[in-house]
Amino acid sequence: MTTPPVLSINNLTKYYGKLKALDNLSLEVFPGEILGFLGPNGSGKTTTLGILLGILKADSGTFSWFGNPPSHEQRKKIGALLETPLFYPYLSGYDNLKIIATIKDAPLSEIDEVLHIVGLEERRGSKFKTYSLGMKQRLAIAAALLGKPEVMILDEPTNGLDPTGIVEIRDLIVKIAKRGMTIVLASHLLDEVEKICTHVVVLEKGKKLHAGSVSEVLRSSVTIELAAYDMEALQQALEEEAFVVATRPEAGLLIVELNRKVETSEINRLLTNKGIYVSHLALRKKSLENYFLELLTEQHA
Repeated sequence: MTTPPVLSINNLTKYYGKLKALDNLSLEVFPGEILGFLGPNGSGKTTTLGILLGILKADSGTFSWFGNPPSHEQRKKIGALLETPLFYPYLSGYDNLKIIATIKDAPLSEIDEVLHIVGLEERRGSKFKTYSLGMKQRLAIAAALLGKPEVMILDEPTNGLDPTGIVEIRDLIVKIAKRGMTIVLASHLLDEVEKICTHVVVLEKGKKLHAGSVSEVLRSSVTIELAAYDMEALQQALEEEAFVVATRPEAGLLIVELNRKVETSEINRLLTNKGIYVSHLALRKKSLENYFLELLTEQHA
């Protein structure tokens, strides 16, 4: 029996005046996935999350949570961090969470639990104004975890953080996901999405360019990089081979995309037989960044 999706989006469209911020967006999110909305600023990421949380209204299209239309009851199952939340600077982390727990009608016994999850139990009594940016973001995630939601929605969770803070939040998101929670996050940081997410949706100007698992993207092609004394002869020789999809010069190297995995020793032997001796030959792992840039290039071609 197929597991039903946690979230179903059908042809969501949103205009701001004449600007189409979302263009017939459709997708599904399944339990346990960490889905990353990826795209440049203005691509529709935050607009999508705003609609899903009931903050914005779509001009057309529908979405459902847990197989049901959006409602107050469904919203209780969702924890969210859309912007840096407003905490009282002179209250402790614990007392700030106490206020939020009361608003959410969540038991106060959960506060110590969420402080432990985000690694702030030792600073529970410290005033919020003494927290670093990373600690403030972790407290915000703790606040979103109150009420034991089944889904977390995070908009640019590492925005403005230093490298250490980014790693802390990244590790925290993975830790939360391992507890069985479904996570939907928006980011313009490709490296962040590649390291955190199981699935990705690429948006540009409100259009969905791609949706699928991150692992599919990373193994969707094999790329090698080569160099030789006669680069022109090297390129010509490889373009004659059926397993070569495309070649392009890049920073003194020849980048070659293949349609199947070919051992480097086989390529070296093939070129040697043609009288070409390479000075450099290495496999290049396809990154989400490469794929993202390829998608945008194709879109603008």
